[in-house]
Amino acid sequence: MGELTVNNSKRAPIRVDLTAMVDLAFLLISFFMFTTTLSQQKVMELNTPVKPEQEEISDINVPASAVFTLVLGKDHQATWYTGFAEDAAATGTTASTSLQQPQALRQALEAHKIALQAKREAGIVPKSFGVYVFIKPTAESTYDDMIAALDEMTINGITTYSIGEPTTPELQLLGMN
Repeated sequence: MGELTVNNSKRAPIRVDLTAMVDLAFLLISFFMFTTTLSQQKVMELNTPVKPEQEEISDINVPASAVFTLVLGKDHQATWYTGFAEDAAATGTTASTSLQQPQALRQALEAHKIALQAKREAGIVPKSFGVYVFIKPTAESTYDDMIAALDEMTINGITTYSIGEPTTPELQLLGMN
């Protein structure tokens, strides 16, 4: 039989160059970082009017019955009325609801649109006037309240609205002054 001979010489360990793998890993990481999109912020478009020249300013007489005022208060409360704040306070024709449950506001806007349409057909209000909504956030209202109010304008198809500060009678109407 043959003899088995064992070579007692030390073998040098096999050395693998990992430079190419590291390069590949960085290429893959950078590829996926550049090609994926992170969650992008959603932006609501808000058109603001251009400030007119002094001679361009003219008074527009809008009938009080065409105006729907929405005052945003604390704790997500929205109070609304038509016409002037003084008249609404005297007659008690204000209503309010939570903006977290906007069905009542939605129904009030729809009822106001229907009533204004009837007044237009009866000739009480000129046909050129649509629904005008004044949104007036107070210092106690939140940004979410404002977004909810703007969402209601979009849902109800109201394109003519204005954002401003509440007047003293409106703050008194809310019991804030």
